[in-house]
Amino acid sequence: MRPAHIGVLLRFRHGDGRRVAAGSEEDMAFDTSGAFLALAMLAVFALGGGGVYVLVKRKDRRRGVLMLVASVVLLVNVLLVAWPT
Repeated sequence: MRPAHIGVLLRFRHGDGRRVAAGSEEDMAFDTSGAFLALAMLAVFALGGGGVYVLVKRKDRRRGVLMLVASVVLLVNVLLVAWPT
């Protein structure tokens, strides 16, 4: 845990203009949401690539299409969360 005087010095503004102290609960929630979105995008690429591989190489149409549909659904979810309001 940081000393109180450091938390006062380290401040930044969220996108909506509010000031939030670094290391606060709200700051940590903001940081982890970006990590979750990054992981979701990695999953989108993995599902998309895997779906194309299964369709082309393994000739398993049902599983390939399901993987591609899952990647599109996950991509839409990421876009909905990350889209600026």
